Amino acid sequence: MRPLEPDILEHLKPTCDGEPIHFVGLGIYDFQVGYSSVRRIQTMAKVVCSLQGQTFAWEEGPSNMPVWLLVGQTPSSFELTSPYALRMNLASGDWVEFYCDDSPYEALIIDFGIKD
Repeated sequence: MRPLEPDILEHLKPTCDGEPIHFVGLGIYDFQVGYSSVRRIQTMAKVVCSLQGQTFAWEEGPSNMPVWLLVGQTPSSFELTSPYALRMNLASGDWVEFYCDDSPYEALIIDFGIKD
């Protein structure tokens, strides 16, 4: 996996169109969210999020992260907090950071679905 390129922000910017998160999946091996025209942002490495002033983390396995608090929240912007971390800022002030890692396997997938 390569580090994230800054141009990913240009692809994600138009997806912050006021549509809320409609899907959240938390499993043993992955974490994913879907909203607007983004079918899913999926990581198999790590997620850190701030929800209602508390910080939670997931790294393969059980987590006490209250993921249901993400459903209905609206993505407002994205930023790269490091070459391996993509932060989704939410209109509420909460945020979710998706991590990838330096390995030969894909650890972060952004699925924009089929484009016309």
